[in-house]
Amino acid sequence: MQNIKRIFLTIIVFLFSINLLYSQRNIQTREYLDTTNAVFQDIYQLWKNYGDDMWSNNFFGTNIDTKKYWAESEIEKYGDGCNLHQLFAPNYFIFAEFFIGINKRNDTLYELQTSFHSNYTVTYDLCYVITVPVIKTKDGYKFTNEFSLNKKNLKKKKIDFVEFYYPKDYSLNKKRIKKTINKVELFAKDMGIKEIKPIKYYLQNTYTDILFSFGITTDLGDYCVADKINKGGRAYYQARLMTYTKGGENNIHEFIHILINDIRNNNNYYFFDEGVCSYFGDHIFLPYSFQVKKLKDFLNNNPKVNLSQDLTTAYKILNNEYTSDTIGQENNMKGWMTGDSINYSYIIMATICDIAFRQGGYDKVKKMIIDAKDGEEMYGVIEKHLGIKREDVDKYIRDFLNNTY
Repeated sequence: MQNIKRIFLTIIVFLFSINLLYSQRNIQTREYLDTTNAVFQDIYQLWKNYGDDMWSNNFFGTNIDTKKYWAESEIEKYGDGCNLHQLFAPNYFIFAEFFIGINKRNDTLYELQTSFHSNYTVTYDLCYVITVPVIKTKDGYKFTNEFSLNKKNLKKKKIDFVEFYYPKDYSLNKKRIKKTINKVELFAKDMGIKEIKPIKYYLQNTYTDILFSFGITTDLGDYCVADKINKGGRAYYQARLMTYTKGGENNIHEFIHILINDIRNNNNYYFFDEGVCSYFGDHIFLPYSFQVKKLKDFLNNNPKVNLSQDLTTAYKILNNEYTSDTIGQENNMKGWMTGDSINYSYIIMATICDIAFRQGGYDKVKKMIIDAKDGEEMYGVIEKHLGIKREDVDKYIRDFLNNTY
């Protein structure tokens, strides 16, 4: 996954969510649009109502009538996860929206384009620009996905339970896929999953290509680092859809995300999931055995970090500064994450998974997956299943890493 960008997005979304909880959804349109046009009014109102319903669902738990907004073909393919923009732009509707406009493509196909920005910071932050195809049906206008329209231009290959989609200039590594699928099947078997339901897997050459295929022109996770190729992908459990950049045939991490969803039998996500995926799978194509040594070194060099204080942001102090005992390197933690492409929080959770596995094998890990929580509540889960009290978590993890690795 796009770890560093995802953490940044999570922080922005959290802060923005608090503001929006006590306000109304903000949407504006360009002044020179022909808003009197009947087609514009119908499609714009459909889009606005959908955003309002998603906003209410997010903050107040109200229900959304998916059939009211989405084409039947999309619901059949992806179920409740038919809004594939959520794969890359989770909760985009909570940001302030600037509606760009609508184009007609043919007699039954239209496209709307809109943008979302954050006004939380002093500078203007453009977060997303997305394009949504709209089709005219006997029941009125309905949304569809850019990916659904683009699939006809892709090559398709079914291998075991996975349906691969990839561009014509992409060389699919079938030998590597077989090895990856064998590992995924072994994990599923050990976790008590009798049969893996079909999964769609979309591979592309670049992250930008992936975004464009899903109708996203601008995304928070793209064009962030100039000197490295942007690699990564996502798993969208609701739609049983995965996507990854070139080399994704090696990726086990995202497969495990979908299997975790099957274990819980719901669409809930908890940060402990990242630890399970990193421990049994990989993290940026690197195994846990490599990542955990980096974590051990960092914790040994930074005794001020207190994992009993927080499991995911324990390295932060006041004013969002980073703790470090290295003189003159107060932002050491931040640089370490960016420079090595290793997400500290993921590997902390992977270490907790490691401890659980050593104590009680797959059964104990499975129980922790089912009971997992975020934030303060995760300490209760750790004490219940691992017998480690919150005040002892920091010392226990440090001792475990130093004695084991």
